Amino acid sequence: MNKLKVIAMVVLAVGGLLAVHTDVASAQAPRHGLLLDVPIQSIEVRADDELQAGIELDVAVVNFGQDAIEAEVVVEGPDGWQASLYHKLKAVSVGRLSLKPSERAEELKFRFVTPIGVENGSYTFSLRLTGVTGALLTRTDFTVLVDIPREAAVEEIPEFRKRLTGGFEFDTRFSQLTTPVGQPIGFRVNIRSRDLRDLDFLLDADAPLGWKVVFKPSFQSADVRALAVRSGTSASLDVVVTHPPTAVPGAHPVVLRATAVGTARRTKGVTPLEVVLQVELTGVPDLRLTTASGLLTIDATAGETTDFKFQVVNSGGGSADNVRFVTSVPPGWGINIDNNPVPRIEAGGTFEVTVSVTPPDKTVPGDYDFQLIASMGGRSTGLMVSVTVVRSTMFAVLGVALIGVVALGLGGLFVRLTRP
Repeated sequence: MNKLKVIAMVVLAVGGLLAVHTDVASAQAPRHGLLLDVPIQSIEVRADDELQAGIELDVAVVNFGQDAIEAEVVVEGPDGWQASLYHKLKAVSVGRLSLKPSERAEELKFRFVTPIGVENGSYTFSLRLTGVTGALLTRTDFTVLVDIPREAAVEEIPEFRKRLTGGFEFDTRFSQLTTPVGQPIGFRVNIRSRDLRDLDFLLDADAPLGWKVVFKPSFQSADVRALAVRSGTSASLDVVVTHPPTAVPGAHPVVLRATAVGTARRTKGVTPLEVVLQVELTGVPDLRLTTASGLLTIDATAGETTDFKFQVVNSGGGSADNVRFVTSVPPGWGINIDNNPVPRIEAGGTFEVTVSVTPPDKTVPGDYDFQLIASMGGRSTGLMVSVTVVRSTMFAVLGVALIGVVALGLGGLFVRLTRP
């Protein structure tokens, strides 16, 4: 009895320690938290031609907590650098972030323009994310080292002005971009003065009916239609093209136009210029799941593997690429999915997926919920079916045999007891 008491006390002590450890681990799990993932935090500027081009550094924000987070963006640094956190797809400055648990925002850039004539030296910028109450959630610093040979720059200025032949240049590096229907797209255009005069420009655009074109100076959100460019300098503009949700997939031209305005004397010999953009709209996939039989109830046997046929239908206007599948089943069930992921399902196409399900041997007969989820590119769809589990026929045979053995034993016993 003493040994049994000792063993019982040890078991209770170990159980208590495990419970305390579990409670501590649970208490230490963070409810909220943000992480700034910044691959490059310092950069050098060594040439004058980098001053007005602007510099972008990749930034990602990760919510590694269990709660959704609203965060305010605060950027601090030297005056005149136009520093901001920027969304490279939407072409807007970001002032607030909203992240779900485990969500990662990757389409962000830290952007700045080095002011002309800035002195050589080291400049520091602070990027902070704060909560709605102003409490600091996370921060990082960026360092910019300006080291431009000033003697060479002074020598080049007179020669540069000698090459000002008049007029201006209006162009873009990427004139053809692709975006899904319903998603706006941004272009970067440049105006470079080749004139000895300061010029004022009027900006306008020709686009399909219902489309909207917005001109935004770098690091600003306002829509501008007039721009002043000093002699021999340049300016960059972000052009955001938004189409209606009813737009048809395909190639759509958008023409941008810059026209010098002012008195006849100021604009004499300055010809308007155009930039032709091409927006390629792609269809959006629309996934739907169904069973091959069309029924939402399927049968399975405990301890045995049963194959179910599901169909993934893409009824949208674009192809669905890299379609992945996950399942939700009772604990202990074996699951196998063939063709996971599916590389591509064309628009209007159907792909059949075989899901093998193995309920445990001791599964109680009855109905169980089974869910299959298909996802791609931030889109997902699911299908819930009912699985009716029955016991294996082997158990039925063993049960009958056991009943027979018991019956024979009772019969023999009865004969022995009634024998004279």
